[in-house]
Amino acid sequence: MRKVIVTVATTGGIHGKEANPALPETPEEMARAAYDCYNEGTAVVHLHVRGVDARPPAIQSLPRTRRRKCWEWDD
Repeated sequence: MRKVIVTVATTGGIHGKEANPALPETPEEMARAAYDCYNEGTAVVHLHVRGVDARPPAIQSLPRTRRRKCWEWDD
């Protein structure tokens, strides 16, 4: 069997829920999307961070939120 690395980009840098209601925008939604993709075999998650108001940037809160939520969900 051929091995591959699966990469996912859960958000875009421009569009939001106005373009697709399923796009994750908040740190919580992004964390959940990253975790769900991880559970499906994703090795790399590419993120465009956004603030709680769905606007860039939320660089300080997202990594912490994502790690904390993934640990909680994995228990």
